[in-house]
This record gives sequence, structure tokens and C-alpha cells, in this order.
Amino acid sequence: MAIRIAQGWGVAPEFVARVKACADAPRPFMLQDEPRACPDKACIYYDMEIDRNCWHSLAGADLKQQMYLGKDVRQKCPKVSSFTADTLEKNIENELKESIRMIRMRIGFESAYEDSEVRDEALRTYLLHLEKECVLDADWAYDDADQAMKPWGAPSPFNASEYKTSCREAWGKHWQEKKDLKGARRYLAVKENHVLSGVPLHFSSSDLKEIRKCIMGCKPIQEYFRYPSDDIFFFAVAKVFPLPDSVCSVWVFMGAEVKMSRDRIMQLCKEQKEAEAAMFEEEEGLNEEEDEDLEDLEAPPEVKEEKPPPPPEVTDDGQDLYATSASDKKLEKLQQGEDDSKAEKKKKKKKPKESE
Repeated sequence: MAIRIAQGWGVAPEFVARVKACADAPRPFMLQDEPRACPDKACIYYDMEIDRNCWHSLAGADLKQQMYLGKDVRQKCPKVSSFTADTLEKNIENELKESIRMIRMRIGFESAYEDSEVRDEALRTYLLHLEKECVLDADWAYDDADQAMKPWGAPSPFNASEYKTSCREAWGKHWQEKKDLKGARRYLAVKENHVLSGVPLHFSSSDLKEIRKCIMGCKPIQEYFRYPSDDIFFFAVAKVFPLPDSVCSVWVFMGAEVKMSRDRIMQLCKEQKEAEAAMFEEEEGLNEEEDEDLEDLEAPPEVKEEKPPPPPEVTDDGQDLYATSASDKKLEKLQQGEDDSKAEKKKKKKKPKESE
């Protein structure tokens, strides 16, 4: 057996002769050129970890010529067209749905699918975000607080300030987009009283057999396949990103829409009512504040009103309709002034008489 293997591999005839001699030997053997040999006559073991080039001396002349020939460089070709990528997406989705149906049928359950273009388009947006994250430079990574993350290994050879600035801006956009997508999850088109659960998967191959093989070995996906109920709606969304040299980056979002329990539905209804009541109270408070501000702006300036005059005084002689305290004082002053003027005139008349 060892002789056939040696001859089939194209090794040197001298080595084949040595193997024949060792095979005819009645006791365990040890070859001199090899660091370790198996005592079994049908198998010879070489430890390639110690000397990875130890097999070079065992190669024949024909094999050595092929070893040292220059390898042809693969010609570069453009990336696949968008039509080809869309076709691959549809084929992958159909293949995955058929695989889910077959797996569930073997277990004894039926499979139903909820087709929603709005939901699928939203999930493709998430897959596009994950593809952008793969393109970012991990050597100059920044977290969501715009702090430089610890490098994963050796320092990066790209230490130019412009390159680091561009990486920082790219990571900042990434975290902002991730925050927006996280906030948009509540607007996904999900069936009423159901919760959406899924797992994104990445494949570096567009081969359907390879994708199916990887999915069958994924334990989180197996949990969806073995869900013990028929009241579940599966979905499979694929997104193909064409790359140069006809290489494709394939993303798959697989999962299901599972019906919630009655207790969970009642709890969510209660929380929703409380949130709506709190929001209504907050809106009312804001409206009241706005109304107060508008009233302050539109209110005319205050005008001081004069006090009404006091009622007329009543005396024993009768009632004077025009008698008031203020008018009485004025009259008294005027009367005093007239009396003073009369007294002065009398004094002036008396003086000339005395002079005479």
C-alpha cells in the first residue's frame, strides 16, 4: 500500500526502493532521513511540523519541475451586474424557504411564510449597515462615544493624520446610523400581536449548497426550525453585494414572527395606555404654558382708573349738590385772597388822608 502511494505521488525511485526494503524487513524500521517513522509496514508518517520542506528531497524530477514553474496570475474581472445580484438574492431566498419547509416537515410541523415587501426592505437596510461595518478599518476604530478603541494587534502602518481623520469620521457615521436603525425597529411591518426574531448571517460564497450547509450547522437557526407550534411565520431575506473579481458578499437575515402569549399582550396594552396617558398630560402642560405665554404677549397695558369723587356732604341748611371738600378749600382760599386785597386797599386810602 505504501509502495502504491509512493508511486502515485511521483516520488523518487530511490525512495520507493527503500520502502520496498523496509517492507520486506521482519522487524520495525526507522528511516534515517525522517525524524519519525511508524513501525507499521503499511504506513509511513512524516512530521511536517518540524521540517515543512522535508518532502522536497522525496519528490521526483517531474514533480520538481512542476513545483518550480511560475504560477499563472488570475486575470482580474469586473464585479457581477446588479441583475445577477438580484437573481442570486431571489434564488437564495427561495432555497432557504424550501429548506425550512423540508426540515419542519420531517419534524412533523407545517411552515407558513409572511411576505411583506416593507419589512424585507427594512431588513435589507440593516444588512447594508452590517456590510458597511465590515469595510471599516479595525486598526483605527472608535466607539459610540468617539473614543479610540484599543488596537487588536500590531500597530497599523497607515499612520497619516488624514487617514486617521477619515477613519474617525467613518466610524462616527457608522454609530449614528446604527442608532437611527435601532430607533426605527419599532416601525417594522410585523404581524399584529407577533414579535419578530431573526439572526443575520454572512457568507463569502454565493453557492447555494455551501449556504445551506452552513445554515444547517448554525445552532441559533435550528431553534426556529424546531419551534413546537404551527402558529409561526418564517421569513428569509438575502442581500448580495457584488465585489471585484466576480466575488460576492452574501448576507442573509433569517427568522420568524412568533405569536405572543395572552399575558404578554395584556401587559403591553397596559404599558401602552400608561405611556399614552403620560404623553397626554405632558402635551396638556405644554399647551397651558403656551396659552399663558400668548396671554402675556397679547394683554394690553394696564390703565390706572381714577377714584370716583366722594358723595356730596349733607348739612343742616340743606344739601349743596356742588359742594365737595376740594371745592370748599378752593373757595376758602379765594375768599381769603379777596379779603386780603380789600384790607390792603383800605390801608392805601387811609395813608393819603393822614398825610393831608
